[in-house]
Amino acid sequence: MKGEIVYFDEPGPQNTDAVLEIVKNRLKEKDIGYVVVASESGSTALRVAKVLKDTGVKIACVAPYAGYQRALGRKWPAINGDRRQELERVGVKILEETQWIFGCTFDTMFIGDTAPSIAIHKFVSRAFGFGVKTCIEIALIAAEAGAVPSDEEIIAVAGTGWLGGGADAAIVIKPCHIHGVKGGDFLKIDKGVEVREIIAMPRVKFSQKLIDEMKKEGRDEPI
Repeated sequence: MKGEIVYFDEPGPQNTDAVLEIVKNRLKEKDIGYVVVASESGSTALRVAKVLKDTGVKIACVAPYAGYQRALGRKWPAINGDRRQELERVGVKILEETQWIFGCTFDTMFIGDTAPSIAIHKFVSRAFGFGVKTCIEIALIAAEAGAVPSDEEIIAVAGTGWLGGGADAAIVIKPCHIHGVKGGDFLKIDKGVEVREIIAMPRVKFSQKLIDEMKKEGRDEPI
């Protein structure tokens, strides 16, 4: 039986320090060797690396890929300068050339909101919050990129971008590769993706602050 789940009152970067301490405490069991974190600027990834520096885990940072950044008129790579050098110095592997999985796939350009990846993104985000949804996604991305094993449990850490990022969720997950010889490996009963533990997440997934921020951008659903 693993440790208790920590619940936050609402999502947002104010939970970051608590999440990282909870993850560090979970790693004391010495049964996990990899941590993957979502970080657009590299700031959260650097905080993860500093807090976990003595744990011996390997850390991967999933950052925006070129198509996403350029579609929004932003420069790529998103992580640059001193922050990038520091992440590389402490051994964090930056994943910025692997396309995201939920809501950004090739099929969405043809069939829009009816694409399976959009439906998965919406449902998981609504039910579990953006943080947990992103944890699942970055674990799959990291496995696809070969940065984490597909047959071991890892920890994934993520937050709510609408509120400024940081971290408000962490899970133990066994990732997998998306593709298989006869269909998707992630659906296979013997080697598919599994969320093994929820370490921390917000109880309220859509706080009033988050709702207000999304509605200012004309969004009334999690996409």
